[in-house]
Amino acid sequence: MRRLLPALAGLTLLLTACPRPLTPEVPMTDPKMLSGRWAGEFVVPSRVSSVRAGAGVLYVLRASAGQVVALDARTGGVLARAARPQAQAIAYSPSGALYVLGGGKLTVHDPRTLVQTAARDVPGSHLSVDGEVASTDAFTANARVGTADGKPLPTSNERKILTDRSSDDVWWLSEGRALRAKDGLSSGGASGHGNPCALTSNLAPTSIESAAFGPQSGSAYLQGWSDGTIELRAADGAVQRTFKASATCSPVVDLYSDGRTVVYVTRAGEAGQINVQTGEASAPQALGSAMNLTVTPEGVSAGSDQQLYSFRPWGSAAYDLPAEPSVPVTLNVVATRVSNETAALTGSASVGGRTLTVQGTLRGSGVLLAQTSPVPSGLFFSITLLDGAAEAGSLTGTSFLYSSSQGPAYQSTLTMKGGATLQGELRRP
Repeated sequence: MRRLLPALAGLTLLLTACPRPLTPEVPMTDPKMLSGRWAGEFVVPSRVSSVRAGAGVLYVLRASAGQVVALDARTGGVLARAARPQAQAIAYSPSGALYVLGGGKLTVHDPRTLVQTAARDVPGSHLSVDGEVASTDAFTANARVGTADGKPLPTSNERKILTDRSSDDVWWLSEGRALRAKDGLSSGGASGHGNPCALTSNLAPTSIESAAFGPQSGSAYLQGWSDGTIELRAADGAVQRTFKASATCSPVVDLYSDGRTVVYVTRAGEAGQINVQTGEASAPQALGSAMNLTVTPEGVSAGSDQQLYSFRPWGSAAYDLPAEPSVPVTLNVVATRVSNETAALTGSASVGGRTLTVQGTLRGSGVLLAQTSPVPSGLFFSITLLDGAAEAGSLTGTSFLYSSSQGPAYQSTLTMKGGATLQGELRRP
């Protein structure tokens, strides 16, 4: 035993000399921490998910923000805004109401004020243009239900990818053929108008729309083609009439009809109206090359991407969809370290001039360190905003790369109770 004592003493010296795990000594007042005063402007994300129109009103859905906006279709003036969390689709119903689908609910809104007037359980994330049919998505016929009662609709056994659907969801376009939804009747796979543009590639249908409604629903359809032609066909595919929509042989990418008039838009940005009975056509409007072209009874929306949208009313000048007003946000917080990984946040916030109390947490990805350049350590915060004892909203954010001239910043998301979701950056003022 005596021989072991020197060895044990040496081992003790080695152990006491080894450094202990270091506790980070970054003070919570470090300017790169979320402590002290921070400020930023928050806005509704401008990404447009869907555009619909009816009765002189244009409706814009920004699903990521949970917001619906109603505009005067002629002037672009804002009529109303409404928050609708989990919204995934909108439609203007022939009944004169706006339908919003998402989160397992169909909500019914006044068409001008957007005040909610009714709600019912309806599954799905896709609505037909007329709002009468809901389904799982736009590209399959899965789980088709009527929005009036949420009950399943007669649907063919076709399990194909759909490239277009008529506004009432009676006709589908799949694999170059027209399919009738209720029974799978297939027709219209070959051109009935020859090849007037002498295209080297095979002609193919590019869009579809119902041509008969009410008691005659499903008896006829309109089919747009890759050479800019529109055909009126009977249910069995027999061509009844042909209309030339594009002077440049551009594909017809979207159609809408009320049974008397068909409105269309081509990939080249040509938009117009044709009387189906007489063949009389309005002078086409030139929208220019654009993506995300959608034709409506009130005009055509066009986007160069999902953030830059314009609308061209029939017979009027185009206008850009208005930007949403910003909301100023200011934080005055104190961070108190509670562990190596977290700190408690307390203090106050001003949201659009409204003073609120802050309770939250700041976390690091591992040990809680300050932001470092050029790579931040990864700081995340989650704040509950309180008005007295009541929860008024939430604010979350993540540190991200910054330059020395800009200083530290947090990419943040603000959600107020009953309001849309806004995004912005918090920086040192």
